[in-house]
Formats: sequence, structure tokens, C-alpha cells
Amino acid sequence: MPRSRNFDPVVGQGLTSDLMRSTAQIPGLPQTFLATLENLGCKSSGQLKPIDVANSDLVPQLIDILRVEYENPSVDHLIASQRASKLRLLNASCSMLLPDIKSKQISSLLDLLCRMLYVSSCSDKQPRTEEQLNILQLLIIFVNRCSTSVKERLGDILGFLCVLSGLHRGAEQVSLIPTSLPHLHFTTPVQEGSRRESSCTDTSGSEFSDQDMAGDPVSRRRRDEGLVEREALNALATIVRKCHKKDVVSFWYIFLPDKSFCPLKSGVAELLSHSSKKIRMLAVNILVEFLNHCQQFLALAQHQEKGSSYTSLSTALALSILDLHKILLKRVCEPLGNTEYVALLKLFAILGENSKYSRLTPGLLDRLVNSLMLLAERERNPVIQVAVLSVFVSLGHGPSISDLDDLVTDLYSFVLPRCLPVPQNQVADNNVRYMALQALSVLTQIDIQLFVRNAPHIKNLIDTSLLDNDVSVVLHTFRFIKSFAKYLTEAVTQSAEPPTRLLNLTIAFWTDFLKPGNFELLEKLTNANIRSAFSDCLAEIGPTVFSQLPEHKRIVCITYVLGQCKNLIEITESNADLLLQDRAALSSSLRTLGIFITFPCYLTDTAFHIDVAEAVLPHLPIKPKDKKGKNKNDPGNKTVRVSASWTLANLTDILVQAKQKMEMTGELDEFPVSLARSILLCGISCASDPNTAVNTKSNAVRCIGNMLNFILPGSISESEYQALMDSGTRAIISNIRGGKIMKIRWNACYASANLLKKREVTEQSGAWVRDLVTCLLDTVRNFQNFKVRINAAVSLGCVWSRSVLGSLYFPALENLLASLESSQNLEVFGEWQHQANLVDQLCLTICHLLSFLETHQEFSKIARIVGENRDIVETSFSSSADRISPEKFGPVLQANTRLAEFEPRNEEEELLKSLLRTCAEK
Repeated sequence: MPRSRNFDPVVGQGLTSDLMRSTAQIPGLPQTFLATLENLGCKSSGQLKPIDVANSDLVPQLIDILRVEYENPSVDHLIASQRASKLRLLNASCSMLLPDIKSKQISSLLDLLCRMLYVSSCSDKQPRTEEQLNILQLLIIFVNRCSTSVKERLGDILGFLCVLSGLHRGAEQVSLIPTSLPHLHFTTPVQEGSRRESSCTDTSGSEFSDQDMAGDPVSRRRRDEGLVEREALNALATIVRKCHKKDVVSFWYIFLPDKSFCPLKSGVAELLSHSSKKIRMLAVNILVEFLNHCQQFLALAQHQEKGSSYTSLSTALALSILDLHKILLKRVCEPLGNTEYVALLKLFAILGENSKYSRLTPGLLDRLVNSLMLLAERERNPVIQVAVLSVFVSLGHGPSISDLDDLVTDLYSFVLPRCLPVPQNQVADNNVRYMALQALSVLTQIDIQLFVRNAPHIKNLIDTSLLDNDVSVVLHTFRFIKSFAKYLTEAVTQSAEPPTRLLNLTIAFWTDFLKPGNFELLEKLTNANIRSAFSDCLAEIGPTVFSQLPEHKRIVCITYVLGQCKNLIEITESNADLLLQDRAALSSSLRTLGIFITFPCYLTDTAFHIDVAEAVLPHLPIKPKDKKGKNKNDPGNKTVRVSASWTLANLTDILVQAKQKMEMTGELDEFPVSLARSILLCGISCASDPNTAVNTKSNAVRCIGNMLNFILPGSISESEYQALMDSGTRAIISNIRGGKIMKIRWNACYASANLLKKREVTEQSGAWVRDLVTCLLDTVRNFQNFKVRINAAVSLGCVWSRSVLGSLYFPALENLLASLESSQNLEVFGEWQHQANLVDQLCLTICHLLSFLETHQEFSKIARIVGENRDIVETSFSSSADRISPEKFGPVLQANTRLAEFEPRNEEEELLKSLLRTCAEK
């Protein structure tokens, strides 16, 4: 007997013996298939493994059987029920095997799916509800497991789903053609493995009672149609979530309301006004998934005032986004439940995060903001308040933040009261305050002067919130202070007029913020997130304001941050989350210390430099612990090491600058050589460890380059000096040649510049000098990445004397000229923007080396080499002379001055001299 219409497909019911036995009872099955079922049925469900099913050829046999049946499917109830049984078996098998089956079988399964979807979408051949739901469930399984294989048939599948979901009526099928889009980059997040494979939560739900369905065939039919429509929308949602974003976006007109490109009667956006709440919620979820991470695509929209006979993609997209806003704005004005309001507001938030409103219909953003503020005034439920505020936060994080300039005052008046505690006679929900403080942080970026004008209100808010009993309110207040301080400092440093009043206000703010009460608060609240947020606030003081603070306030800052950085955390098994928070707080303190060390007021403060080194080095042990040991239970250790290495690299930058300044002023306050050695060894260890994180390694090579420059031969024994110089240089060479990412390679090239400009370095210093120069020459000539080549050329242009190159002087010039030619001929995708910079730097480096010419014989030799590449050299030097800024033009002038000392004896020498003279006169 056929199954009743109350069928409910169970997701992931498994390949059970009962399912195989019931399928085996169907008459007319091939003997080979029956034998397969019998062999598999002998094993219990717990013993049946994917390898058993794969080796049995169950799936290809089922595909062949169903392909024949769906060529001309019978509408007989019994036969349809038998087909549904086979489909359930195929679903269970695919759940177990996909995607680990042969590619040929995947292709055959996709073809079968498309055939079955076609049959389901045909009104005259339409299968029963049970069968349609099984087909759609199989599609969901396939998309979840084999999303990359869907691309070739995506248009067909979407067309079938549009018919099954009710988006298109009046025809059996519809042909969908993808829109041709420009090159776009979509940052789709990686799907979590724990995420369920189907979003089908309502397939068994009903909007009619069993008694109604028993007595009303029309109601039963409507219920069945509703089940199929929802399952089709679930399949559509799975495609949007799982398939490559660009492939899905090519069919944008399915999702957004469109009259120009869309062949359908309606789209997903129109379902936002559907009579069924379940359909409406599904539509919202689909649109949220579709619009998320689509900023580049939505940026194609461009409003056009005057109509024309031709509607471009940008115009059609702008109209679609406008229509979607109209639908949403109409819906939020209607009486709805809190769940639906929140879902619609989430869609508004995604739009705000990805849309550029200045390119859309004028006034649309004003209407959006005003409508949502009215909604928040009308619906006082805290959940609605939080959702509305989250939309405003999303607008601030999106590309339209500058479009909020005219609305910032209204938004400020709306947000500020919600940051404050509610009166005692009202029920408090601090979730509103959390989100309001985030929204207020966004507004500081738009108009900091508005906050300056309302300084008393802001001070009251900060003082009140920091004394709140809710730790999360305190945390969000510190995060607001960070944003407020950042843009307040920017206003002080960027002001064209003498910012006396603003500077005084900023100093007063920080003086008050650094009061004892706030440090007592940190001791009272042991929450590591609050310590982290407090350190982040201190990082925003800025050098100008910091130097103006009272001395005792500066000492308080430094003492607190150093104390936090010296707080070594013991790894325990108690709570990984707490450990992660403590690591984040330590990392924030290290970053703040890395900012403080760059302040000019501490440039020659050797005592502070020593304190920083002693605070940072313990977090970068020279012999890192085994990754299989303790550190496996320390998830935040990587973040700490990255921050510590960055701070240490900043310190080494300052040590080199301080050494140069002290040499000029004659000051004698030397940094301990033992600490300098420890820093260098630490950098070498991090740079040489293959398990070091890429950002840590990038910072480590900076440390090496600076410390190789800093340590002088007389400060340590000759043997130790040679050993350090050799091992440090080898670490740099290793990272130039084999860095995992380009950032490591170009940082290593940059680090080598600090070594080559050291006056104690010559070719005779050791084999490491020649090896480094050879490595740089090979990189500047043969490496594909232009930015790495630029930094290699910069390093070669930093040699302080010809003695650094020695016997490699002419080979270096020949390699640079050859690199000049290859830089013009090589075409690498994504590198064209750096090509001109590479040509400019090569010309500067060549000029720098030309200034080291000593004899006329050498001048003749280099003129002959240049003559062999006459066209490329003339073109490159002439174009670069127009682009190079005056402050970088010194090497050209020096080369011209040097060549002017030689009298040309032939055409090649005259050409080179004339070329340099022409460039110098530009």
C-alpha cells in the first residue's frame, strides 16, 4: 500500500538493514542488485562501513535503475512508492559515501538529480510529495558534500528549484543564464564541520490540523505543496551557502527583485511578503547568505536619474537594491512578531555592511535610518532595540560610513540614552547598553568633533559605565574609550590650526583616565578581557599627547604596561577559555609596549630600552617548546609570540636610530651587549624554526637585520662576532630564498639592507657577505614577485662602499641591467601595480653603484654594458626620472657628478654620460 501523505523525510536516517530488506522486496529488481543488498544486509548497522558500501557498487547500480525509471516515470501510486523507497536507499548511501566516490559516479549522480528535478517540476509528470521531498533531500546531500561539482549544472538546478519553490509558475521549466560579471573577489568564510548539513527544520510542520487534512483534500494538497516549496527553498539555501559565491552571484536576479534580467515571475525577495511565516523566514535566511560578503558585487550598483532604452547591469542592480529596501521598509512598518523583526533587521544589517549608499537612490539611507529609529521607539522590546542598534553598527563597518555624516547628530541623540542605565522602576536589559556602546564607538569615527562639543555628557557616560556592576558594561566602555581616544588623537595631530583647545581637552581626558581609581578597578575586576581592553586604550594615546602628559602619568602608563608584560602565565589544564583570555591580555600589553617604544621621547632612553627587552624576551624563548608538549594546550601562545616579536622588532629599530643619534651627539649610554646578543639569538631562533608563525618570522628577520647592524666588532670577541654575523646572515638568506609568504621574503630583503649599510662590513668580512650579495642579485633578477625584487634592489642600493661588493661589483651592475630588461618584459597577474616601482628602484640602485666608479677603464666597461641594452636603459631611466620624488633623487645626482669627471672617448660613453645628465636636469 502506498504511504500516507503525512510523510516526513528523516535527515541522515542511515543505511539500515531494514531499509535494504524493504527495498529488496520490490519486484522486478536486477539479480545483481538483489545480491548486493543481500551481502550488505548480512551486516548490522554498526558493522557496515563506507568501504563496504563503496566496494559493493550499490550507488552506481541504484543510479542506473533510477535513470531508467525516470525516463518515463509512472504515476501509479504503488510504483511511485517503490521509487521513493529506492530514493531513500540512495540518500542513505550517498550520506555515507559522498564525496569519496569516483568522479564518474558523481557526474552520473548529478545527471540523475537533474533528470529527477526536471520530472518534479513538470506539472503532467509530477511525482508524489514523498518522492519530491526525497529528491530534494538528495540534492541537499549532494550540494553539501560535492558543492564544486554543481557548477556545470547550476543554472538548470536553480531553474528547477524556482519552479518547485513557487517562484515561477505557468511553465514547466525555465532556463536560467548566468550574468557575465567583472573579476570580483569574494571572501566566503570556511564552513564549520560541525554545522548541520540541512537547514530543513520544518518539513514535518503543518499549518493545518490532522482533522482538517483528513476532511479537506484542498488543505492536504496545500500542505503538500507547502512542504515541497519549503524543501526546495532549503535546497536553494544550501546552494547559496555551499557553492562558490561568484557562481551563485551570477544568478543574482533570482534573489533580488528585478524586472530587466529575471525570466521568473518573482524572486526570493518577493517571498518576504509571503502569507506563510515559515516561507518568509526561509527567504530572509537565503538573502542573508546571498548578500553576505558581496560588497564588491553590490558596489557595481549605480543609480541613474534619467531612464534609457538600455538597462545596464549597474542600473538594474541599483533598482533591485532599492526595491529590496522598499519591501523591507514596508515589512518593518507592519505589526510582526519579535522573531521576524529581528530576522528582517539582520537582513538590513547585512545590506548596510555591504552596500555603498552614495551609489544608490538619493535619500535611501536617510529613510532607512529614520524608519529603524521609529521602529525602536515603537517597539520597546530589548531584542528589537539590540537588533536596530546592530544595523547602525553594521553601517559603520561598511562602505557607507562616510554617507552617515548628515545623520550623525540624530544617531548620536538616539544612541547615547541607550548607553546609560535605565531608571530603577524599569526592567534593565544590558544587552541594549552593550550594542549602544558599540554604535557610539562607530559614531566617533564619523564626527569626533560632535563628541568634543558634548564632552561633559561623554565624561558622565564613561564615569557612570566604568562603575557599573556588570563587567560586560565596563568592558564595552573601555572599547568605546579606545575608539574615542583613537579619533581624538587623530584630530589633534591632523588639525591644520594650532589645536590648543583640542590638545588641552585631550590631555585633560587622559590625565583623568589615568587616575588611581581606574587602576583600582583593574585590580578589583580580574577579567582578562578588561585588562586587554585597557591596554588597547593606552595604545591610542599617541606620541604628541603622551609627551604633553605630566611626568607621573607617563610613569604610571609605562609601569602598568611593563608589569603586565612581565606577567608570565603558567599553563594549567583548568580552563582553556580563561587561558586564551589571559594570553589575549598579555598580547595587548605587548602591542601597547611596542607602540610606546617608538615614541620620540624614549628614543635615547636606554633604561627604558633595557626594561622593554627584559619584558619581551621571556615570551620568545630561544629554544621553543616542543609543539607536542605543553604548548598544545596553550591556544593563545601564537598570538603572544607574534605580539612579542613585533615589539622586539620595533625595539631594534629604535636601538639602531638611537645609536646613530648618540654617535652624532657624542652621548655615551650604551645598550648592554649581552642583551643585544640575546635579541639577535632570539631572532635567529625564530627565523630558523620551521614551526614559527609567518608573522613572527617576518618580525624576527627585522630583528636580525637591525641587531647585525647594531653589534660592533669591538664589543665582543672576534670569534663570537664572526659567528653571530655568519649565523644571522644565513638566517636572512634562508628566508629570502624560502619564506613561506612574500612578506617574510621582502622583510628579509629589507633586513639585509641594514647589514649592507654597516660600515664595518666589506667583502673581506667573511663568506657570508658574498653569499648575501649573490642571493640578492639572484632574487632581483629572477624572482617573480615584484615587491620582493624591489626590496632586494633597495638592499643592494644601500651598500655603504664598493668594498662591500668587491669582486661582485661588475656582476652586480650586469644583473641589475638584466633585471631592468626582465621587469619590462615579464607579465605577472596582480603584479603590474608594482612594476613601475621596481623599474624606479633598479634605476636608483644602478646609479648608486655607478657613483663608485674609480677609473676611466671601468667607465668604458660599464658604458659598453649599458650600450648592449641601450633602448631599455634609455626608456627606463627617462620614465623613472619623471616619477622619482626629489627626496629619493640623490643617487641620480651623485652618479651624474661622478660620470662628469670622465671625458667620453666614444659614442657609448657619450650616451651614458648624456643620459645621466638629462635625468639629473629634470
